[in-house]
Amino acid sequence: MILLCSMLTYSGCSSAKNYPPGTLPYKFHVNNNQPLLAAVFDGFGSRIGNYYSLPAGTKDTVLPIGLKSRVMNLYLYDPSLELVGADSASGTSLGELRTPTDIAPAFSYTGVFNRIYVADKANSRLVQYSKKLIPLQYFKFNNFIGISAVREIDPDNLILFSETERAIALAAPTGEVKVNRSRINGKSLGASVRLETTENKNILITDPDNGRVVLLSARFEPIAEYTSAGAAMLSEPVHSAVVNKQLFVLDRGRSALYVLSRSGALVAESIRNEFRECSFILPFDCGIMVFSETGNVLMFTAELDYLKSVQLERSYSAGYVTDGRRILLVSRNDHGIYEYRCNLRKTGERWGEQLPK
Repeated sequence: MILLCSMLTYSGCSSAKNYPPGTLPYKFHVNNNQPLLAAVFDGFGSRIGNYYSLPAGTKDTVLPIGLKSRVMNLYLYDPSLELVGADSASGTSLGELRTPTDIAPAFSYTGVFNRIYVADKANSRLVQYSKKLIPLQYFKFNNFIGISAVREIDPDNLILFSETERAIALAAPTGEVKVNRSRINGKSLGASVRLETTENKNILITDPDNGRVVLLSARFEPIAEYTSAGAAMLSEPVHSAVVNKQLFVLDRGRSALYVLSRSGALVAESIRNEFRECSFILPFDCGIMVFSETGNVLMFTAELDYLKSVQLERSYSAGYVTDGRRILLVSRNDHGIYEYRCNLRKTGERWGEQLPK
């Protein structure tokens, strides 16, 4: 019997007879021979808490749930990635890409993403697409070439990184570069910087060459710099993202995926040899996906419980998730944009038996 408390963000459950105040223990009969994604639903079909993983070989599971209900069901899922569309053509015309290195949605006040930007490094431009991947227009920027990363923080301001210039820039879609910086906190930026933005429009810079992740304001004012995860110094952090106010850092040099608090404290970690070949992470509504340079994708819950790996047809250089499970990826080797859907195939349902506390 396994006790799982993390899916409801409870802590302190060390035995089947020790539950957080205000919760009731429910037992679900399972016997799975492979890792599965799981979630608890009440009698009205509403999910309770987060998704979590059931390791292969699980023999029943007991969960503390802060809700008394006659009906409590555990749904079991097998996640998969399905290729549903592609747009690939090499060249310099609109609709053609040479080395797409990053993809990001345009800023949206409503959270509905209707436009997408692709950084086309070899063509030194950004290409704008519709939500249906129809090319609309492209942008070039004055004296700022080799653009390899992009994020839009509002309709008038883009954040860019140039591998050629080794600098970040605040720019307008008109082509005007308003501000650019090649040094942050006294250090020159490396050649392989990745960009992300937070909900409050701050900028997250992952700088592998300097072993750091830097949080900046929209005006490039330093807010925080992360160089360690617990007792370990960051070695080669290749990508980071903020999810639910926690910082996820993929460190290829240490074969690790870390979760840090805003203060930099280590919350969780996963150490796997496969991370040495991985280049970026994507949060999605069931957890975190880690993409390798061989086309392999490792899936984890938000608590870094391993789910499964999926082998894709090609390797990808960057990606973005919209609408929860719609995944847009770019391949610099195949010069294109590829659309995937994360499917959750329901493999079982278990009724919950309330146990005495």
